Amino acid sequence: MKTIEKSMLEISEKLKGMGDYVKISYLRDCLNNNLNFETRKFVLVRLAGIYEERSMFGDAAKLYRFASEINTSTESRINDFVKSTELFIRAGMFDEADASYRKALSLAKEIEKNKIVESVKGFYKTQGKLHEANDKRRNAMIIYEKLKSSFDLDMEEKKFVRERLLFLYDKLGKIKEYLALKEK
Repeated sequence: MKTIEKSMLEISEKLKGMGDYVKISYLRDCLNNNLNFETRKFVLVRLAGIYEERSMFGDAAKLYRFASEINTSTESRINDFVKSTELFIRAGMFDEADASYRKALSLAKEIEKNKIVESVKGFYKTQGKLHEANDKRRNAMIIYEKLKSSFDLDMEEKKFVRERLLFLYDKLGKIKEYLALKEK
């Protein structure tokens, strides 16, 4: 599909009445046009939103990362990197999540860094709980191990992660890991 629309308003009008997969195709075609920064950002975020709704978290995260690179304000760049981190975590792409997380931290002032760290810890906890609720114990174990090894947890968080890991190690038959953690 050849697109001729170049403004946010024209693109928004064209999207009305389209199904999600047609929107995806159309928005991807729009990205091949010579768009100004604001319109390109609009298209990237809109496309990322559709991917997220369709549980295509890895693709959505990549688009947020691209959007963050063309942002002019530091705050918006940080927000897009944090959103990218969240979506990479949901996709199980932890190395990519770490890369976006580090970029967000590198842009942030000292005051903002703590908020970012707490948000990302929250993303991991939420995803771990979601995996447990869906009986994806191995995935939950990986999440909690990542949380334990990558973050400075307070006592309550350490206790929570330890309890979850002990439960998961027991259920998964990981006796060696269970005993090692139990002794600590």
